[in-house]
Amino acid sequence: MLRELAESQLESISQQIEAFRVKLNHDTKELQDLKFVLNAKQEIADQSMAMQLMFNDVADKYRTLRMYGVAIRDSDGALVDSLPQRWTGTFFYA
Repeated sequence: MLRELAESQLESISQQIEAFRVKLNHDTKELQDLKFVLNAKQEIADQSMAMQLMFNDVADKYRTLRMYGVAIRDSDGALVDSLPQRWTGTFFYA
């Protein structure tokens, strides 16, 4: 049960980070496009604390799973460990 919840949250966070990255890389040839990118930057700034809380929550879930010897995919473990760096990279890119 905890593993499924943790996997779901991990996937959601990862998708959110990727969506922000796509928004930031949007072409800005037109004024409307520039506004879109600037709004994305503001959204990232607004979400920063919430994202960090979500990282902590999912990291705690994976830490608990590891502590009790529950099998997790290596890719999930690596992804959980890289979330703060991925978010920081996205945040500073914005």
